[in-house]
Amino acid sequence: SLDQLRAAFPEATLVVVGPLVQVEAWAPQRRDVSATLAEVAAARGIAFVDTTGWVATSGLAPFLVDDRHFSPAGHDALTGIFVRALAGVGVAD
Repeated sequence: SLDQLRAAFPEATLVVVGPLVQVEAWAPQRRDVSATLAEVAAARGIAFVDTTGWVATSGLAPFLVDDRHFSPAGHDALTGIFVRALAGVGVAD
């Protein structure tokens, strides 16, 4: 659990990351999971990164090789977005 992680690694910065929404058909379930994770993180004072809209808003859709997986170039693009999101919640690289 998050509480066990915090106890085991008291010096670590914990961040909870929500699921990506690659396909709009899956969006409601993934948004529900993301909302639950955000609540759990907030209750424990842990940073949360909401990734649900990234594929749609960050131009990542062309990098999907199927309805779930990114190409290597997609992973590279996603890395930059993720690093900026981590900085946005106060986690430095």
